[in-house]
Amino acid sequence: MRQSSVLRVALGVLVVAAGLIASGELARACGGFFSRRTLEGPRRPALSYEKTLIVFDRERQREHFVREVAFRAASEPFGFVVPTPSRPEVASMKSPFESLEREFPFSSELGLVGIGSRGGGVALPARAPVRVLEVKRVGSFTSYVLAANDEGALTGWLAKNGFVTTPETTPWLRRYVELGFFYVAMRYEPPSGRPNLVRTNAETVRISFDTPLAYYPYAEPEPPAGSTTGAPRMLELWYVSQSRGVPVALLTKGESSTWVRPMQAGRQFSTNAPTLLKRGFGSALELLPAPPLVVQRFIDQKQSRSGFGDVLFVPDGPVNPKLDALRRFFPILDPALAAPRGATP
Repeated sequence: MRQSSVLRVALGVLVVAAGLIASGELARACGGFFSRRTLEGPRRPALSYEKTLIVFDRERQREHFVREVAFRAASEPFGFVVPTPSRPEVASMKSPFESLEREFPFSSELGLVGIGSRGGGVALPARAPVRVLEVKRVGSFTSYVLAANDEGALTGWLAKNGFVTTPETTPWLRRYVELGFFYVAMRYEPPSGRPNLVRTNAETVRISFDTPLAYYPYAEPEPPAGSTTGAPRMLELWYVSQSRGVPVALLTKGESSTWVRPMQAGRQFSTNAPTLLKRGFGSALELLPAPPLVVQRFIDQKQSRSGFGDVLFVPDGPVNPKLDALRRFFPILDPALAAPRGATP
């Protein structure tokens, strides 16, 4: 397919996806990797409550993905892997979520305000199959920034470093290797001594990367065959940019696929007030682009994300990134747009 034709198809997908009504589906963190003892024990770590702030600078095409996860303390190491479309920068930070919840709530006594609609990167060079680009301590976690061009080598590296893959995580990893993504592998380091296994911990981490569209790594490994879904898991999300965005994901059931909005939209705020931004964002204030800004609220409470792809926030307005910048996202928009494996972009 000619480049101009591919671009028209991809942008057409964006336009169609932006016009979707909210999905009727009800709402696991990114790929979770647990030790076998932890997997088989009665106190598997529970990443059941997540708060996320996405700050997307449309002008600089730079995203700050701030995530706070609450998990039950564990005596064994465990971890999770966050894929990113370009090389990420990882840092710990003070949680901004208490002030965000206060100043930018999901709803108000006026009721919910729905979000209406109006209608990559460079391939990895032929180097070592897995490259460790950065290692640092982030709170209770050790963070590894990885690049990989072979899923078998990546699986082996994770296994050697305290992350245990399963038959379900292997195809999940393969998909991002084929896309040429990078990875942030976060490994929990249990405290010395005897941990309080009842206590719930919370950690906040910032992952920043360049991207032409705001991206949320929403897809998860499929649950093991025969497993039952657990209790609903809560995700609260704040999206901040110079204009509003529409969260879109591809939902596949059997042989059919359709684009849906996988999150429930809440209140929307437009602000140019420095005092409100400082009061609301606190430690995250330095991440913001210059105002005026739009702050949108979303929640998600699913028992399973089976069948859902990653989320792209489609700008509510013209989409003009270059073809090469969008190429990394073609398979997320539509798997039929993926280049054959081994092809040169």
